[in-house]
Amino acid sequence: MIIGYHASHEQFGPRELLELALEAEDAGFDAVSSSDHIAPWDVKRENVCAAAWPWLGAVLERTRLSATVVTTPGYRYPVPVLAQMIATLAELSPGRFRVALGSGEALNERSSTERWPDKDERDARLRAAATEISTLLETGRTSENRLYLRPEVPPEVAVAAVTAYTAGSVSTWWRSLVTIADTPPATQERIDAFRSGAGEGARIALKAQCSFASTREHAEREAVAQWRNPMLPPEKLAELPTPEAFAAAGEQVSRDTVIEKIRPISSDRELGDWLDELAAFDVAEITLHNVSAHQREFVQALGRLGLDRWR
Repeated sequence: MIIGYHASHEQFGPRELLELALEAEDAGFDAVSSSDHIAPWDVKRENVCAAAWPWLGAVLERTRLSATVVTTPGYRYPVPVLAQMIATLAELSPGRFRVALGSGEALNERSSTERWPDKDERDARLRAAATEISTLLETGRTSENRLYLRPEVPPEVAVAAVTAYTAGSVSTWWRSLVTIADTPPATQERIDAFRSGAGEGARIALKAQCSFASTREHAEREAVAQWRNPMLPPEKLAELPTPEAFAAAGEQVSRDTVIEKIRPISSDRELGDWLDELAAFDVAEITLHNVSAHQREFVQALGRLGLDRWR
């Protein structure tokens, strides 16, 4: 099992995230994942939300980690442009770059389109784009586009889903999924929905969130302060267009909802118990996202635990 560190561009600047990726490699992580936002979910954030793609190039050059980014085709990035960016990173770091494609959020994509589509249309566009990008990376040609750079090792292309319904739908046309791990029952439901359709050999990667601090009370405060807005229902996450709109809607998210979905952790033992729980899902990759401000303490704690025991 691959264990990755999540670099949250919605929370931290690119220099700090690069330093954290280097520290994660030293602590024994295998991989790093990156968000691809043009704006943060929190209106109070400043000097954050750097462009993911040049940052990924720096990480792949400075470390031996593999890297994944969740991105959206067809809005900010026309399909052939996105395929070219994927191919470039894949060629520069053979076998170390993966991409996950999602249907998108208005916060990041709406400014590049006159009309923000409904979910059914976004899902249809995602399916078409994933198919075309995969074909371009494998063969260099589709009926409409040509990719002149074909990486020696074509990168894995996954599709992202945050609900069991979407995971089940994706399973009918794709065999690699990135999804979230929050409560154990909801996580298992997403996994089962995908596996039941995709069958043997399908690949699943989980992104799991915790809040790491010196005490449970502090960890809970950090979870609410740092990651309340992204705990909105998926339909809200996709439709709200600005950080200001997220701030207003986030006021309706209860503390209990945040704590239910983000694990408060205040000791190495609790961190190990959480990883035991995640490993039991038996997936190919788990990315750990600590939403609190205490990133170095989190990475150092995982280094002390030794990640080999979960591989």
